[in-house]
Amino acid sequence: MADLLDQMAAGLNDGSVNDSARAWLDRARALGNEIRRVDEALQQAEESTRLNPRSMRLPYSTVTLRQSLEALEHSAVTVRVLARSLVDTTRLAGDDNSVNDPDVRRGLADTLRELSAAVRTYSSLATELDAHGHEVLKADLERHLAAARDAQDRLSELLATAPAVRPVGWPLRGELISHLDRLRSELEAGTPDQRPRPRRNRSWRPPRPSLQRVPPALRKLMK
Repeated sequence: MADLLDQMAAGLNDGSVNDSARAWLDRARALGNEIRRVDEALQQAEESTRLNPRSMRLPYSTVTLRQSLEALEHSAVTVRVLARSLVDTTRLAGDDNSVNDPDVRRGLADTLRELSAAVRTYSSLATELDAHGHEVLKADLERHLAAARDAQDRLSELLATAPAVRPVGWPLRGELISHLDRLRSELEAGTPDQRPRPRRNRSWRPPRPSLQRVPPALRKLMK
């Protein structure tokens, strides 16, 4: 997902958005298959954890991974509709096509780059087992989301227009801002918590937790 957002930002910066938007939409749609594959892998991991008494000493519950996957699933839907809006925008002619404006392209690219960084940080946060590392990543996530909000605010000013002045392209301008805002809000609302699991056997010490406990399919989706 982060790679796709970076690709979209690069295409906006180099002016290839009109030729690339359709490919971005196809790739965004393919995220749904990745979500389903990861969901199956996570279900298997959850079942294995329930049968493994060592899991009771893990510092973070598997609920964290489940909640994170759900947040990413919602985000994937938003990325898809954002790509759809870009495709529709590129079909407009002249000034009705807002991405024909270099300033709009740069503003949109800036926002997408920060959202891409937020997705990558979110993925690390979802699988971080160390309390200090969790706090560091949470601060990084908040920083990227705040930068995305600032870039989005600047973009909103560039896209602002009266419906009577731009009756054809006006709705799509609002859609772009709405989808960006929703993606940022979903990452904010879905921030993984760090609630500890109950410790039932204080005399037993398990091996140090490893990120290898995270299903490979979930790690791949988050790249």
